[in-house]
Amino acid sequence: MNPIRIGIFGDGRGWQLLLNQEGLPSASIHGEFAVDAFSAVVAGDAINEKEVELIRNYLEVGGGVLCSCRVFARVSGTPCREEQVRYIYPEPNSEFSGIGFVDISAPCCVPGQAATVRDQNEKFVIFVGEYGGGRVVVLPFDAGEIVLDGRVMTKSFYASRRRLPFETVSLVTKNGVRKLVARSLELLHHARGLPYVHAWYFPSGARSLFALRIDTDYSGESEIERLSRTLHACGVPLTWFVDVKSQEKIITSYAKMEGDEIGIHCYNHTTYSDYRRNVENIRAAVAVLKTHGMEAKSFAAPYGTWNDGIARAIEHGGFEYSSEFSYDYDDLPSFPFLEGEFLRTLQVPVHPISIGSLRRQGFSEQEMTEYFHGVLKHKLSHREPVFFYHHPGNGHENVLKEMIDVVRREGISAVRMIDYARWWKKRSASFTGIEVDGQSLNVTIGTPADDVFLHLTMGNGRESFVPARLHMEMDSLDWSQRPRPLPLPPDADRARRFNPWISLHRLEDFVFGIFKTKS
Repeated sequence: MNPIRIGIFGDGRGWQLLLNQEGLPSASIHGEFAVDAFSAVVAGDAINEKEVELIRNYLEVGGGVLCSCRVFARVSGTPCREEQVRYIYPEPNSEFSGIGFVDISAPCCVPGQAATVRDQNEKFVIFVGEYGGGRVVVLPFDAGEIVLDGRVMTKSFYASRRRLPFETVSLVTKNGVRKLVARSLELLHHARGLPYVHAWYFPSGARSLFALRIDTDYSGESEIERLSRTLHACGVPLTWFVDVKSQEKIITSYAKMEGDEIGIHCYNHTTYSDYRRNVENIRAAVAVLKTHGMEAKSFAAPYGTWNDGIARAIEHGGFEYSSEFSYDYDDLPSFPFLEGEFLRTLQVPVHPISIGSLRRQGFSEQEMTEYFHGVLKHKLSHREPVFFYHHPGNGHENVLKEMIDVVRREGISAVRMIDYARWWKKRSASFTGIEVDGQSLNVTIGTPADDVFLHLTMGNGRESFVPARLHMEMDSLDWSQRPRPLPLPPDADRARRFNPWISLHRLEDFVFGIFKTKS
């Protein structure tokens, strides 16, 4: 039998996060291991010479290895070139066409044999090929390390309009890193004649899910009631994150929203750098909601801010999940790693551009609709969650209704964010092992869950979605041709160029802040 299981050499924290997102069984490797124990292995930069030798041995018997060029240089003795890489992107017909633009902004080590995926200077940065009897995918960075990078920056987001919206988000495009790792492992499995099998991202093999998160920043009662009435008429359950202090007098409005999720945005609309003040801010908000019979199980920090202080405060609050785009955006859920441990509070990312972001850049309502249609189309093509956010005070409900109409036509179910978070945790515990024996697939079930599906792909481009069962014959499954994800727009690099409106709006905010303080 051949297990579908990934072995991890070196520091496994970031790799474990990525493999858990992908839904792949994995284990850390400590010392000698049986060559048939793993379908592929990954290696972080922090490995010793003994582990380098083990990787060589694994390749000699036909194994598949995903690693950085720094590791590959030690394994193969071939040199690599040091480069400062801002971002990488695939060519239209690349085997990595689904990863999009991946921001890195870090010193990297590029393999001399690189022949796919380019950097900002249009140089190839990834090598896929044979070495030592096995197969390798060599990246310019340690994916397990870069995915834990906590830097933030203000990024522009692509739009067909000349002026681009922007937001302060995670500097590293963690969604792109995840997809790069997943595609690399898929290629390695196929090269070994194995199916690629992992837990699917959505319940019952669904293509995607739609959720609408509402941050209620300083909104008035009439704005909240109008938005609630409009979207409930569309049959969409909502996830509200309440700005408690500014709405304390109308807090009972939320207690009447049957079927909706009521979470906490804050008490004071700010995020602090230290743990103590964040805890106090969260505690005050929890107390107000509890007084009115509401128990908040989710949290979203003001401005999407993520730092050690807010992370620890969220964990202290015992929330089921939180959502901060300075941690991650446009991605699958994950459990953040902080100070030597994985947190218990799940992160559920959203798309970080809202109607308010577009309105500030002068988008008309028609242009807003076109922007969100473009993002939605991209997300469905790439099989990502379609999770957006909105502020009641920003209006333009027609844009939201158009968005919901597209979701309905595409057959995508609308959910509350907490429903997806709970399902994701169930997915994580649903099975613990997969083995392939010829055409037979054997699954070790952890916690049984009828709506957790497996996704199988073969080297011929076929795929199948099946419930996680103990045993199945692959030749009896329903197979179809896997669709190719949409390519990047021809001018997609516009979003990586200097955006003068970022500096201008920062100046406007600074001046406004001075006058507001004086008044």
